[in-house]
Amino acid sequence: MVFSNKKKRNQYKFYFEGSILEEDSNYKYLGIGFNKNLNWDGCRKKRILGGWKGWYALQNRCREAELRNWKASQTLLGLLVLPVILYGCELWASNTSGSQWKQSEQIQKHLITSKFKIKNTVPYEIMLSETGVAPIEAIVMVRLISYLKRIGTMEEGRWSKAVFNDTLCKRKKTWMQQNIKWLSKWNIYLNSCPTNSKEIKAFVMDKFHKWAWGNELARKKKYYITKFNSAYDHHQKAYIRAYISWKAKCIIAQLRTNSHQLHSEIGCWKRPKETWEERVCIFCTSGKVETEKHFILECDVFKDVRDKYNKLLTEGSWYDLFSEDFVERLGPLVSILHRKRADLQKSVRSYVLSHRLC
Repeated sequence: MVFSNKKKRNQYKFYFEGSILEEDSNYKYLGIGFNKNLNWDGCRKKRILGGWKGWYALQNRCREAELRNWKASQTLLGLLVLPVILYGCELWASNTSGSQWKQSEQIQKHLITSKFKIKNTVPYEIMLSETGVAPIEAIVMVRLISYLKRIGTMEEGRWSKAVFNDTLCKRKKTWMQQNIKWLSKWNIYLNSCPTNSKEIKAFVMDKFHKWAWGNELARKKKYYITKFNSAYDHHQKAYIRAYISWKAKCIIAQLRTNSHQLHSEIGCWKRPKETWEERVCIFCTSGKVETEKHFILECDVFKDVRDKYNKLLTEGSWYDLFSEDFVERLGPLVSILHRKRADLQKSVRSYVLSHRLC
């Protein structure tokens, strides 16, 4: 194999014992596919395809075992699927574009959306903030930095150390320069990185969250910050680890990520699109927009249900309801409210259909 990034065909011929050696365009070594054009696209696609195969196999096994526990699902993904995707990532990661990273992140995004029944259009950064999960790109960065730090501490006679210190490695468009450019995306510089693996992970995640909160979430979804996460908390939310039913967890996740069926959300689905003031609650006569807060705290139709949890609602504010002190009592309340609203909506729909037939 002759490595070259030029489009021209190789004019050189190599002989061994009088015979011309056959030239190959692809070669696999230790499970990593090398291409003569120095392109990692084929290797990356195989890693992602293998990850999807592992994910679907895991999903089928979890469905058969009726496994709903989030921590167990997340652990199994990290043990069975992510190693398939990340194999050899130290080589091909720096040559991966933003759109290609999104393809690999789809597997983890699919796990979150399928578990909590939230919309696929919810920004990925919000899903990570709710579940406290690290993005695959951040995990790869941690592995790459650990690998580079390990090479830096090697003895001078080692082959890896010699290649790392070679002047060719310092030139433009080399593997090392691509890594430096990729890490600078989140303002990460090798000289400022710690050496311990746990410290590296905390360092990279801190940089990611600063980038996510400063650029992505502030630009895309201000409602999420103002309504549910004004403290910019990026750790796993209390309702996920609380001792409440899985259905209650899904309902709370849907309310927090705007994946619900309240009129404040479905009003924008209509054509022509309803204005914010037109998305009023159809169950009460208050004339207020049916927001998450109105649904849980204000709607008069659910007053009888709310009276049973009066102590919960008087002790805590809107932001306190989702904290560790209140979320275990909020879970049953939200489940009852959701079930009663679904029954009312079904009655309203049948009433409208019967009058249309008349």
